[in-house]
Amino acid sequence: MRAYDILNSTNDRNLLPLCHSTQNAQITIDINSDGTIPSIGFAEKVEKEDAVTIIPVTEDSSSRGAGINPHPLADKLIYIAGDYPKYADVKKSDNSDYYNAYIENLKKWCESGYALQEVKAVYTYLSKGTIIADLIDAGIFTLNEKGKLSDEKIANYDPAECFVRFSVDGKKLWKDESLYQAYIAYACGDCATSDICYASGEHGGITYKHPSKIRNTGDKVKLFSTNDVSGFSYRGRFADKTQATAISFDYSQKLHNALKCLIKKQGYIVDGLCILVWENNLEEIQKPFEGCSFDDDEDGYIPESNTGEINKTLTIASITGTKNKYKSDSKTLLIMFDSATTGRLSMTEYAEVATSDYLSNLEKWHRDTSWICYGKRRSFSVYEIAACAYGNEEGSVLKPGKKTKKDVYQRLIPYIVCGGRIPQDIVNQLFIRACRYNAFDNKSNNWQRVVNCACGMIRKRIIETKGECTMSLEKECCDRDYLYGRLLAVADYAEGSTYDDNENRPTNAKRLIEAFSNHPCETWKVLCLSLRPYLNRMNIGKRSYFERMINQITAMFPLDSYNDNSPLSSEFLHAYSCQMNDFFTKKTDDNKEEE
Repeated sequence: MRAYDILNSTNDRNLLPLCHSTQNAQITIDINSDGTIPSIGFAEKVEKEDAVTIIPVTEDSSSRGAGINPHPLADKLIYIAGDYPKYADVKKSDNSDYYNAYIENLKKWCESGYALQEVKAVYTYLSKGTIIADLIDAGIFTLNEKGKLSDEKIANYDPAECFVRFSVDGKKLWKDESLYQAYIAYACGDCATSDICYASGEHGGITYKHPSKIRNTGDKVKLFSTNDVSGFSYRGRFADKTQATAISFDYSQKLHNALKCLIKKQGYIVDGLCILVWENNLEEIQKPFEGCSFDDDEDGYIPESNTGEINKTLTIASITGTKNKYKSDSKTLLIMFDSATTGRLSMTEYAEVATSDYLSNLEKWHRDTSWICYGKRRSFSVYEIAACAYGNEEGSVLKPGKKTKKDVYQRLIPYIVCGGRIPQDIVNQLFIRACRYNAFDNKSNNWQRVVNCACGMIRKRIIETKGECTMSLEKECCDRDYLYGRLLAVADYAEGSTYDDNENRPTNAKRLIEAFSNHPCETWKVLCLSLRPYLNRMNIGKRSYFERMINQITAMFPLDSYNDNSPLSSEFLHAYSCQMNDFFTKKTDDNKEEE
C-alpha cells in the first residue's frame, strides 16, 4: 500500500478513485438537471484522444464477463436504452434483463442518500426509455431501410455496441470529484461481510471479485480469481474459496488502482508482457531496457536504428550521478505480468533489490556491453539486442517479431536488474548472424549494426569468464582466434582501401566471413590469393605496410595453431572489430607510414 499512499498524497492524476475504472466511450450525452433534453448540444461523438472515461463500477461490473452486471452510471446501450429492442438490428435485441438490472441499480443509488442531483437527472432521463430515438433525432445514429440502426460505425464500434457517458448542464460527470466521493461512500457502505484480509491482516469487507483492465482499458484478464468452483483452483487443498484467499474490498481497490497507475506512468508492454520497474518511494529511476551513451554532450534522445520509435537513451553520467539521490532504505522493484489466456494474468517475475545495487548493476551492464559504434562508445537497448539477434530486415531497419522480442525482454530484464550471467544462446545467435554477411540485403547498415551489438555482448561474456576485456586492439594477444580475427580485418581494410569513393561492393573478406569463421586456415589461403591483385595496385609503402602487418600477425600464432582449421570462437569477431576500429581511428607513426 506504500505506492498507493504516495500516489494518493500527491494527487496523482493517473491514480483512479476507489470503486472506479476506465472505459473507452463513443458517445457523450448532455442533459438538463431535471432530466430533460436541451434544445441544442444534446449528444456528440467522442474523439479518440478523449475516449478514456473514468466510470463508477460495482464489484460485479468491474470484472464482468458474459453475465448481466451493469455499471452504476455510464454503460453500453444494451444496458441503458429502454428502446433498444425497437432499433437494434442484432440477434440479441431483447435487452429487458439488461435494462431492468441497470435501472434498478441506478434507482437504488438515487434512493440511498449518496446520490447527487446529476445522478438523479440521469435516472429520470433514462427511465423514459427514449435514448436511441433521441440519438437518431440528434443525427448521431441513422436508420436502414428496415427502420433499424444502420451499420455505420462510430469509432469502429457498431451503433448497438456504443458506450455512453453523461454530462449534466455541461458538467462532465466522468471528471467530477464530488461524484467520485459520493459513489465511493455509497459503494463502501454496501460492502460484504467483514473478515480478516489475508493481505493486510486487518478486518474489512471481503471481496472475491477483483478488477480487470490492469494493463490497459481493454484488458479483460485478472490477477486474482477464485470463481472456478468445479475445477482445481483450490480443491484438494481447501474446502472452499474463503479458505483459499480473502482480500478486503478496500485493499483490492487500492492495490489494483496503484498498479494501474504505475503501469500507465512507467510500464512497458511487449506483446502482452508488462514490465514494471519502480523505486519504492516513487522517485524517478532509470529504466533497464534503454541504451546508454558515454558522451556527456548527448542530449539523451536519439532515433533507435531508424525504427520509427524515439527511445530514450541514458548517459552513463545520469546513472552514476544519481546514486546519492535515494534514501538509504530505497529499493527498486521489478514485476513482470503476462497472460497465457484471456482471463488470467500471471506474475511471471518479481525482484526486489536495493536501489544502490540496482544502479550498480545497471552501470556495470552498460559499461560491460558497450562498444565503439561509428567512433562513439555506447551500449545497446534491449530492443536493439532483440532486433540484431532475431530481427527481419525491412528496408534499412531490423525489426524483431513479437514473440522473439517478448522472449528477449523476458530473459534479459531480470538479468540487468539483479545482475547475473548473460544468456549464452543470445550471444551465440548474435555471433552467428554477424558471420552471415551475405544474408543481409542492406549490408552497409544492418550488418554493421549486428556486428557492433554482437561485439558488445561478446565483450560482456568475456568479462564474465576472464574478468576483463578492452575495446582497444590487443597487439600482444597470441590467441589463435584473436589473431585470425585481426588477419580478416587486415584483408578487409586493405582491399577496401583500394576502392574508389563511389565503389560500394563488398570485399572478399566480408563475402567469405562465414566460411572463414568455420574453416579459417583454408579460407585464409583463398583470401591471400584474392588479396594479391589489390596489394599490387598500391604504392610500395602502402603495400609494404600491409604485408608487414600480415607477416607480424602470422608470426604470433602459437605452434601449429595457425594450421588448425577448426571453427573460430566469437572472440575472432571481437578481434576483427577491434582491428577495424584501430584502422579507422589510429593516428600513429604506422598510419603515417601507410600514407
